Order: sequence, then C-alpha cells, then structure tokens
Amino acid sequence: MDFFSNNPPQIVFPFRFFAFCVWIHHQKLHRAEFLPVENLSFCCAENLFTKEVAKHLKNYFFEQKPLPLLPMEEVGLNPFQKKLREVLIRIPFGKTSTYQELAQTLKSSAQGVGQSLKVNPLPLFVPCHRVVGKKNLGGFHGQRENFFVRVKQSLLENENAR
Repeated sequence: MDFFSNNPPQIVFPFRFFAFCVWIHHQKLHRAEFLPVENLSFCCAENLFTKEVAKHLKNYFFEQKPLPLLPMEEVGLNPFQKKLREVLIRIPFGKTSTYQELAQTLKSSAQGVGQSLKVNPLPLFVPCHRVVGKKNLGGFHGQRENFFVRVKQSLLENENAR
C-alpha cells in the first residue's frame, strides 16, 4: 500500500471495482475515500470502534443494510456544509433526492449544493451518492463521467435506490 505510506487508513474495504478507505481520529470518522483499486485486501485496525465500523460496512456492502449514524468529526465544515450534512443523513437508504430538492430545503441553489457535495469528507457515511439530477444520475465528487460516477451508480444499485 505505497500510496498510504504517510497516513494509512484504519479500514480498507474492497468492493466490486473499488476500495473504500476510512480514516478514524479519536474514535470518530475523519475521512473516507473511494479508490480505483481492485487488488487491495480487506484490513482493519485492531480497536473496538474500527471493528464496529468495518462490521457496518460489511452489512452495507454485502447484506444491503443501511449504515447507522456513527460519530463523525466536523472539523473544516462551514455552516452550510453542516446543514447539508444534516439533510443528507436523513435521506433514507434506498431513496434518492435531487439537487433541486435539497436546494429548496436549504434555501440555496442546486449548483451550491453540488459544489458542497463534491468536498464531502465522509462519502457513504454522509450519503451524497443519494443526490441525483432531475433527469439523470448527476455527478459524484465533482465528476460527471469517470470512476466516481461508476461508484455512485454501484452504490445506488447496491441500495436498490429509487
């Protein structure tokens, strides 16, 4: 795992064509990333919280169960991002919301919502993948055509989202 040499994640969870990596700080979720790597093995740091998170990820990815709300850091989030996080967490497993619907709820613009979603430090735990365009899937991590959009589609399929 050379690309993690300075700051390895506490959890690496391979699924389909990507690895979902999670960094934990002081028993709170700190950061998560999807990596286009298929040949990583599952790994999990040996402590109670990381084992609990890994168990929930296994249930999410392989048993199609919703992730519970877990303790998360809020460092670096501006007030709008904090409000957006609260709204995103309420989108149920297997459901989607549009950028426009979130914008109306937050008294913002759809573009403002999209800009904030692309810097979500905890994708999956804060389910930005459940936000779609009115007529299409929309983007993911600021991208409209690439690996990240395939991840979004895969996550929504895994949830049987409508």
